Amino acid sequence: ALIAMIDGRAITDLRTGAASGVVARQVPIAGPVEIGIIGSGYQARTQLASLAAVYNVASASVYSPTAANRERFAREMSARLGFTVTAAASAEAAVKGKAVVAAASSNTGREPAVRGEWLTQCRLLCAVGSTRAEQTEADLRCFTDAALIVVDTPRATEDSGDLKAAAQAGVLSEAKFKTVAQLVAGKVAAPADRKSTRLNSSHITISYAV
Repeated sequence: ALIAMIDGRAITDLRTGAASGVVARQVPIAGPVEIGIIGSGYQARTQLASLAAVYNVASASVYSPTAANRERFAREMSARLGFTVTAAASAEAAVKGKAVVAAASSNTGREPAVRGEWLTQCRLLCAVGSTRAEQTEADLRCFTDAALIVVDTPRATEDSGDLKAAAQAGVLSEAKFKTVAQLVAGKVAAPADRKSTRLNSSHITISYAV
């Protein structure tokens, strides 16, 4: 018998956000957390909600190319989650200095939505990823600087333009390229936060094609 009918887009948004929440549980961050969000659509909302279910969030900042969209996101998510979400004038301003960053943009070109040079204080980057080779959400440095790269499935390298570029550049070494299942099962542990001893970030990047 039919039990339920659920919109396919809603399922995609929820499970993608949930993946970030699952990984976030394995990446403890002491004290209040500030989150940077790139994107203001449905997936950006589930990303922030999932991360807020794990961390003690002090505040969040969001950037979307359309000012009205980012203002609406900030207003609605502030009311929904109970902490202040502010609209930022640029992607860099939204994520720079943030301990947790989520990229859920609708970027369709080669210009990356998030750059590794902005993530000097980042502990966890959740990049939804692109589904076409010609699209880029996170630049190569996001993967090069990452101490651990977590994907929903190894086949993500076949679907995600970001991961294809990282694989071609040789930065997806077996030592740091792992799956969510391996992380949750304890077969790999989130590396210690080494930002205090390194000028560049030592974040964990989770990337998956939607």
